[in-house]
Amino acid sequence: MKTQIKTLLSFTLLCLLFLSLPQTLAAQKHKKIGLALSGGGARGIAHIGVIMALEENNIPIDLVAGTSMGSIVGGLYACGYSGEEMRAIVHQLDWNSIFNQKPDLRRVLVSKRYGMLEPLIRLRFKFWDIYIPFGLNNGQRISEELFALTAEANFAAQNNFDSLAVPLRVTAVDIATAELLSLGQGELAQAIHASMSIPLVFSPARVDNRMLVDGGVLDMLPTDIAKQMGADVVIASDLEDLFPLGKEPKHFADVASHTLDITIRELKKKNLKIADVLIEPDLGHHRSSDYSKLDSLIEAGYRAAMAQMDQIRQLVPPERLKRSSIRRNLDRTLLNQARVEWIRVKGNDRVRLPVIFGEFPLKEGDRFNKQKALNGVKNIYATGLFENVWLELKALSKDRVGVYIHVIEKYPRTIGFGLNYRSEEGLSG
Repeated sequence: MKTQIKTLLSFTLLCLLFLSLPQTLAAQKHKKIGLALSGGGARGIAHIGVIMALEENNIPIDLVAGTSMGSIVGGLYACGYSGEEMRAIVHQLDWNSIFNQKPDLRRVLVSKRYGMLEPLIRLRFKFWDIYIPFGLNNGQRISEELFALTAEANFAAQNNFDSLAVPLRVTAVDIATAELLSLGQGELAQAIHASMSIPLVFSPARVDNRMLVDGGVLDMLPTDIAKQMGADVVIASDLEDLFPLGKEPKHFADVASHTLDITIRELKKKNLKIADVLIEPDLGHHRSSDYSKLDSLIEAGYRAAMAQMDQIRQLVPPERLKRSSIRRNLDRTLLNQARVEWIRVKGNDRVRLPVIFGEFPLKEGDRFNKQKALNGVKNIYATGLFENVWLELKALSKDRVGVYIHVIEKYPRTIGFGLNYRSEEGLSG
């Protein structure tokens, strides 16, 4: 009797194992691979090399989470750009121009140009209280470049980051509530702008009436976000340049930097444990503000990823390595074929609508044109009436788009101190 019972139990167990085998194989076959890209300023360019190595080895990326510069590279990848295309983009960008917040004086009447020149120090008054800017740079040019690179893909995805070529999340921090946000819908360019708005360096970005700063303040390496998105395997690329432990600061700036690094290091400990593969390119002492030697940064990222490739391939089911790409094909032609259903302005108080609409070449009923829209943003900003101007496109359908023109007005009472130099007039005070 005991022998019969054992035989029956063994047979039942074998049947259960046999029945569960297809499900186990299917789960392995559909194992989701996530890519988490850290912040790091200019050092984040190395993420491009990491992606190039993954593409070269047919490593499928099912989702990507990015912080700060990682949100830019991850965002472009999610829009369908390849590693080689991203390499070309960073070489084509005029980095000096991007970090220059002055309006393009060619868009301003000659008679008004003298008033547009920025002095070294400018104080503004809000109800007779001194108003000090939120950051050294308002991020206007960066916002324009991000819109130019992402608008078509975001419209094709209907403002849903899950419907991009690869599902995407970018991190940002609400400075009023200290809440870490994982942004997954809306205007992609503005979400990325928020994620890389380093406090004090850049003014906070506005998203849905929230004032947001760099996601790296609370989540420098978003492996946790990749897990929340459903990743079974997380590949992390970490480029943050933290001060060496045991090294004492030399001056007050070092003290401030080291204090911030202590917080980042502690917050990042748990996220490092989440990573199944950690890629750490050797970038030496390359500064996060140095946008020269782009190819060396990309090459360092590529070498570091290739050094980990055997480990990465072991975590990916063999069947999935046979396909060169799993990214969706986005129809980037849809946006410039769509009709403008409406155009609305948000944020204006003193400046009248005709002033804004007069500088914006697109009208309701027009076929959308990205270059015209960007020219309109530049024209409105060049009036000198606004701290920031950006667009938010609402995908109403595949062939209809709504346009929000967001503006942040400057305070009118201004006193400036300093020197200016113009080639026509020389030095002036």
